[in-house]
Amino acid sequence: MTKKAIFLLAVTICGLSLHAETFDKYVGIQGAYGKETKSPGLGIHVAEDWGCHFRTNLSFNYFFKHNGITHLGGDIEWNYLLNLGKHWRLGPLTGVGAYLSWWEQEEHVGMTTYKTTETGIKVGLNLGGSMEFRVNERWAITGDVRCQFISGKRRPLFYLGISRVL
Repeated sequence: MTKKAIFLLAVTICGLSLHAETFDKYVGIQGAYGKETKSPGLGIHVAEDWGCHFRTNLSFNYFFKHNGITHLGGDIEWNYLLNLGKHWRLGPLTGVGAYLSWWEQEEHVGMTTYKTTETGIKVGLNLGGSMEFRVNERWAITGDVRCQFISGKRRPLFYLGISRVL
């Protein structure tokens, strides 16, 4: 029930954002690190400001294999960014994320090696903070620190990227 409510809230906010006045649109790449899995990752993100302080951000990330586990994830988030001077913006974020994970294990029996693969999809709630440093009119450095609540666990995630303003 909670996941359905979060999904409906996400769809509602997306729908409202389609009718709002848009400002800047961004596309960029980002590095990621999942503290729980201790695995680095790479991703792409697109974002759109709607109004002076609100931003919708969509990202896809691949977390490299570590201890036999690989993650592929996607997030949609909403930020409220406050202007802190000419170049800095900082604020809270909330969103939802979906992650596909797969595990590979090898078992050696005599001279034969058996490989087992399992997969799983999980959806979670993201809460955290976001920052932006505008290098110039066309480029920005972005960063997120978020805690993902997924399957009863808290997963700290860190992102640092560079974005091109379109």
